Amino acid sequence: MKNFIFKRVVILSDTQKSASQFVFQKKYNLITGGLDHSVGKTSLVKAMLWAIGCEPHDLSKSWKALDCKVYVECDIGEDQCVIYRYQNIMKLSVNGEPFQRFSKITGQYASVFADLVGFSVLLPNRPPKNQEPVLETPPPAYYFLPFYVDQKKGWSEVWNGFDKLGQFADWKRKVIRFHTGYLLPEYFGIEEEIYEYKKKESVAQNEIKRINTALEVVDEYVPRTQFTIDNQELEKITKEVRETLRELSIEQENILNELSRLTSDKYHLDAQLDLVTEASQELEEDYKFSVENIEGDELECPLCGTYHDNTIISKAEILADKQQLKMQENGLRKQLKSLDKNISRLNFKLDRVREDIQDINRKYTIEDSEGKRLELVDIVDSLASSAVQKNVTHTKEQKQLASKKANDKQKELKKEQGKLLTKKDKEERNEHFLARLESNIQKLSASGVNLNGVKSPEDHRKILKDGGAAESTRAILAYHASTIDMIKTFGSEALAPFIIDTPRQHEQNDFSYKCIIDLILSGLPHEQQIFLCALNDPVIESYKEKAKVITLNKKDKLLGNGDYKKLRDELEDIINFE
Repeated sequence: MKNFIFKRVVILSDTQKSASQFVFQKKYNLITGGLDHSVGKTSLVKAMLWAIGCEPHDLSKSWKALDCKVYVECDIGEDQCVIYRYQNIMKLSVNGEPFQRFSKITGQYASVFADLVGFSVLLPNRPPKNQEPVLETPPPAYYFLPFYVDQKKGWSEVWNGFDKLGQFADWKRKVIRFHTGYLLPEYFGIEEEIYEYKKKESVAQNEIKRINTALEVVDEYVPRTQFTIDNQELEKITKEVRETLRELSIEQENILNELSRLTSDKYHLDAQLDLVTEASQELEEDYKFSVENIEGDELECPLCGTYHDNTIISKAEILADKQQLKMQENGLRKQLKSLDKNISRLNFKLDRVREDIQDINRKYTIEDSEGKRLELVDIVDSLASSAVQKNVTHTKEQKQLASKKANDKQKELKKEQGKLLTKKDKEERNEHFLARLESNIQKLSASGVNLNGVKSPEDHRKILKDGGAAESTRAILAYHASTIDMIKTFGSEALAPFIIDTPRQHEQNDFSYKCIIDLILSGLPHEQQIFLCALNDPVIESYKEKAKVITLNKKDKLLGNGDYKKLRDELEDIINFE
């Protein structure tokens, strides 16, 4: 299994003309505040995670005001990586290769990072209206979730250590199951195939809707007539009126085909016009919002956390987009007007043909085999309608078959996914997790935590139902340690550093705190890097003796312990600041 190791972090603020650098030990690291307990510990680990592409909770206004650039040197297995972040611009170099530049954290950067750490998860995105979801690689926060205990939220719940996780719906189950080895990388390879067939099924279903619209048009213009007439009688009629009706029958059939097509096109153009009109209104609201409600040159999406420009240029682009939509709307209205004119023309022609058929109908009296009097117009209408329906229904059957094949293939692929792990494999994982969790709960002296109903890592909420606040804090640490053991034993990703921010929560007494420190020292994988943020305390001496100690004091806080000009020149040579 690969390890993820932080080696060096440089934090640089051009607004403050100050900088700091921190070099870490491969195993134990202690970040403490010295005499001033309030300074810097949490900010440093959040800056490290932020630099990788995570969005930690409660980044302070003072941090944002510093407008920091953060540079990280790290090893991911055999790969030596440099990662740089400024605002939402990411740069990445692997093994001395030229830097790749990414304008956002989602998308390509998320995929490249996931490949480096072996995080194979793919999740369906939240698609725009009337579009199907597509699979995306989630950003780095989803990889780091089991390895980070946030100072505030991390000690009351798990799998929620970062902001802006809401860009994917129902993500938690698959992410937990991948981390802990219940979903293998092959599962997501098959998932990509499933979504390809979902797309094919959706295309076929949309075509079927269009065909149903066409059939409704035929039924509207030519109501179905029930009659029974044998072939001899039909041949007699045909001979009698062949010369007169052939052209009329063909013309009516052609008119109905064309009416069916044009009316179906009109239906879908109306739908497009509604979408364009709605989008134009939304752009108008976006422009008003950007002008009247947002100060500054950036605005942040509250759902996914993506930053968007709010400069004059961007506002002008909104107006340009609105103008383009207006042109598109005008084009659609022009097409609809033309369609309406053609439909009206065809209706007029259809009425004329039917009048001609009625004239012929008056000359003939026909009875079917049951003695029922038939009007010739009904026979001709029915024959024309049947011809159209036969053609369209054949196409519909082909699309239904394509839809069924795509649906059947999805079921087949899902069965393949289900076979990747046997029932025995899953039971082995459940037993392993529960054994580790019970052992860690015992080591942390948290006997008040009730594990009834806990069968797998997905049952994390049940762990926190019972016990006091102090015991629940230790139960969360036990859960993280057990999950990390699952990742090491059954997972396929790089083992990331375990970052524990201020574990002495809810008035842990010295004995309980000593249990926590002992578990950190002896209950985690020996090769895993560890960062402990903690106040100076005699209880942590056993950890402190083994650790690289980073002490942040009030004088320099997070910034100021380094030579700003020297560090900036070094980074500019490496990264080429923009």
